[in-house]
Amino acid sequence: LNTQIDGDFVDAVYTSSDATITVNILNDGSVQNGDVTLTFACEVLPTGCGDTVVYTQVANGDFTETITAAEDQLASVTINATMEVNWDSIIVTDGAGNQLNEQVDGDFVDADFSSTDGTITVQVLNDGSAQNGDVTLAFACVSLSTPENERLDMIIYPNPVLNGDFVTIQTSVNGEKYVEVFDITGKRLITTTLSADTLDVSVLSSGIYLVNVTINGQSKISKLIIR
Repeated sequence: LNTQIDGDFVDAVYTSSDATITVNILNDGSVQNGDVTLTFACEVLPTGCGDTVVYTQVANGDFTETITAAEDQLASVTINATMEVNWDSIIVTDGAGNQLNEQVDGDFVDADFSSTDGTITVQVLNDGSAQNGDVTLAFACVSLSTPENERLDMIIYPNPVLNGDFVTIQTSVNGEKYVEVFDITGKRLITTTLSADTLDVSVLSSGIYLVNVTINGQSKISKLIIR
């Protein structure tokens, strides 16, 4: 980690990114130059995309973890935990403070939550009684943008949708359309494959949605407004 190996070391700082650092001092047989002072420190790095955090629940031991993705990325977390029903809970929010999860206690088994504003926060709230083991949080960030050579030309109409149950999706490429529809919190509401151009949106209430369409490896995300 160091380029300088002899001479004066004055507040020389070296950092290891793999959490281990070793210092070797090599002396010959002649007179030496006094003390070598080594001050070690450990810094907790912020949790980021791709990190997994394990929190062991303790009585009255609330815990919070937040990650922020890069621009044009979806921040997500996969939760595995058992929360004491009616006493302990997990709250997942986006950067604006909107709660993303409906289930707050009981068993979380590979429970996925996503934030479209790039920030996701998980709060673990424990009461004073016995707790139910570890809470495992696997964070990830997924790009919402598509490389230029994989983009799909697409039109969705009517848009906004007024009192309609269907929209038409026309694309520049023929083939089966793999369609995903997300709400503004990142929750996936529709997953379907279309052989025609018509998508049933009758299950969606008024609001703003993201529609991701993929055909033969080419994708496009468009905004859909339902009134």
